[in-house]
Amino acid sequence: SLTNHYETECLSTHLTSFAGGFIVLPEPINWSYVFANAGFLKNKTIYLTVICISTAYIILMIFGRFKDKKDIEKLGVTPLPDNDKSDQYYYQIIVFTGQRANSGTQSKVHFILSSDNDETRVRTFSDPHRKILQRGGVDSFIMSVPK
Repeated sequence: SLTNHYETECLSTHLTSFAGGFIVLPEPINWSYVFANAGFLKNKTIYLTVICISTAYIILMIFGRFKDKKDIEKLGVTPLPDNDKSDQYYYQIIVFTGQRANSGTQSKVHFILSSDNDETRVRTFSDPHRKILQRGGVDSFIMSVPK
């Protein structure tokens, strides 16, 4: 065979493209040397980097868990406080608040739902358990009406 480190000989009757190459394997790791020289004083930079990254990771995990708990509070459908139990029809109202600065509000929002035949009394969006109509929020309400 004429194959060596610089040339590859291909014995083929196939007339298509082909390529050759080789992989240089890395040197095996001498673990006894690594653990014998793994002292803190010899490798301060490595240990401090690992400690800083681990601390940042733990802080971000705690922050993420806190934000997840806040998101869970925002889930669900809120019945309007002035719903009447004797009403027979229910409507879901979904309010999307924009992403721009100052899109949300802390005001009490009132509305009247009207159609060609009838209209509701003045109704109020409110939820005593969480803030509603916040910037970038999606709030869902159930409204009951008699007809």
